[in-house]
Amino acid sequence: MGFMAFRQDLEGLGRPGPATVLTLFGLGLNVVADLALIYGVRGFVPALGVVGAGWATTLVRWAMLIALLGYLLRHPGLHPARAPRALDPHPGGVARARTRVAVARPCSCGRIACGLAEA
Repeated sequence: MGFMAFRQDLEGLGRPGPATVLTLFGLGLNVVADLALIYGVRGFVPALGVVGAGWATTLVRWAMLIALLGYLLRHPGLHPARAPRALDPHPGGVARARTRVAVARPCSCGRIACGLAEA
């Protein structure tokens, strides 16, 4: 759920690329993890069957969330606590709107985190 929320945030900012790449990478990783955990890897991972499919998907989804969060925190214009620079084509022109976005984004991310904690 957290990955989906941050993906929607990026798409709303007009930057769908990173989330798309992570989704495609996660799909491939999920296939590999499913095969490994469902059927097992001789001498390394026991065959878990259907339970292995659940574990594989859970681990991959968490990895995708962590990767997307890392991208958001490292990108100078997309940090959740800072306003995106794309809203300010004229310096000082929309400073008030930037302040609202700078306040609203961490609040919405906080609501997402509370929702994840309750789930």
